[in-house]
Amino acid sequence: MPPLNPPASGWEGIFPLSEGGRRGESKGIQLTIKNTNPKERIFLYANKEILHMKKDKLKQNMTIGILSKSPDIYFNLRIKEESQKKGIECKVMHPSDFLLYPDNILLEDESLTDFSCVILRSPPYREEKEFFHHAARILESRDVWVINSPSAVEIVGNKMLTKLKLVKKGIPVLKSVAVRKACNLDGAVSHVGGFPVFLKTFYGTRGIGVIFCPCRETLYAAAQTMWAYYTNIFIEEYAEKSKGETVRVLVCADEVIGAVMNKPAKFPFKVRKDIHNNEEKEFAEKSKNNPVSTDNLIRSNYSRGGDTNEFLLSVEMEKMALSACRATGIFLAGVDLIETDKGWAVLEINSSPGIKGFESTLKINAAAQIIDRMLLEGI
Repeated sequence: MPPLNPPASGWEGIFPLSEGGRRGESKGIQLTIKNTNPKERIFLYANKEILHMKKDKLKQNMTIGILSKSPDIYFNLRIKEESQKKGIECKVMHPSDFLLYPDNILLEDESLTDFSCVILRSPPYREEKEFFHHAARILESRDVWVINSPSAVEIVGNKMLTKLKLVKKGIPVLKSVAVRKACNLDGAVSHVGGFPVFLKTFYGTRGIGVIFCPCRETLYAAAQTMWAYYTNIFIEEYAEKSKGETVRVLVCADEVIGAVMNKPAKFPFKVRKDIHNNEEKEFAEKSKNNPVSTDNLIRSNYSRGGDTNEFLLSVEMEKMALSACRATGIFLAGVDLIETDKGWAVLEINSSPGIKGFESTLKINAAAQIIDRMLLEGI
């Protein structure tokens, strides 16, 4: 069927619809994409029954909830702002305020099972995470669409489980070995290519739980400390070619919204207005005049002070990021890619990606694109 004329103006981004829709229904909708330039893409519909879909119809009765412990973070504020512009109700809620029943959730005597979709911003700590995820599972049981599904969030939250899923699909990852005894450390280091190496915990975000080990003494001391607190660890190769730089790819609904290169900060925890932790602010101020340590050169997280630059993905890298999301079942994610001597590999996947670095660096409206993809995926 030949493509039709583009629909009315006002749409943003690319909106692919997977076969069968988000819950397996047969929608009979086909979407053809035409690239005009890397930042502006126009899509054309080809469908017998649906010629020109109106945004108003997609937005009808749409309500978005955000489960987050920090209502004022940039992501939540931007999603709420763009939702209001589109006439969509959006509410940010802290799950600790909920009453969780086996089949319902109440907040101030109001049921929360009537949302069209809920965005799960999973916290880093296990006890909080379990409560958040239980709330999300109750919503899923009441047929509320949760982004991302708790089961997918738990996969990408565990670095070794993520590697297992990716390797099974033939997606490149860094060499790694999980260990529980000191007698196995030397063998693990040999397997990943020798020193320097990274010691990492199974769980951790924003660069927390990552220790750079340039020598055997550092590795043994760090490992013994982690084991003393009953923390599982793994040894991971050091990708020297990357020089601490990683590429963060923002993916939503099986499409890439944008990509940035994250570069290590010149000192730990560079002070920014969006750093809310007072201890981090104080430490960053004291660190300004300190010599740059080796550890600073490998911590490129934007949330920890890393710098970002625009990055143009190759076709191979884009396919890798999308394949990683499919392998783990993630709908909205930040996929970190790292360059090695053998090419690019997936470093990790973040199920609660920030968008400030993308919007400020790429000059795009990432929040609006995320909402529009949610709208089309939900029809």
